[in-house]
Amino acid sequence: YTLQLSILNHQPQSWRSVWLVKLSTTKNDPQVIPYLGRMIAALPGKSDGHQRELMNVILKMDWSEEQEGILFDACLEICGSISKSPSVRVVAFRILSRIIANYPELWYEIQFIVEEEYLETLSAGIRNGFKRDLKALQRLVLPKL
Repeated sequence: YTLQLSILNHQPQSWRSVWLVKLSTTKNDPQVIPYLGRMIAALPGKSDGHQRELMNVILKMDWSEEQEGILFDACLEICGSISKSPSVRVVAFRILSRIIANYPELWYEIQFIVEEEYLETLSAGIRNGFKRDLKALQRLVLPKL
């Protein structure tokens, strides 16, 4: 029931449910796998905190190619939205980084979200962490291009 509620939009119960799921799951948790596609599809339209917790659960799972495509689009939208909470944008960037590590040609797709205008809305600490993650991704991806 907790997994089903975590995907819905019945606040604050849905956010609390996904938070509990995040705390109690392991990598590729067999109980979460049947809900993974629905979690990914549920990302758009959720509140910032709900999206962040869903993405934290999603990060613990392996994804199919189809799921990666849907995730890439959703996370690119989240990262590119300056109105989103910095913590949500950073978790979305972690997902994007994981996908780009597998598909380096997607590097060019994220260039607009790493421009200074998108980073200036982040606090100094989050911005520094973001830039550190970005440099690590560059070191991984750019030699392959």
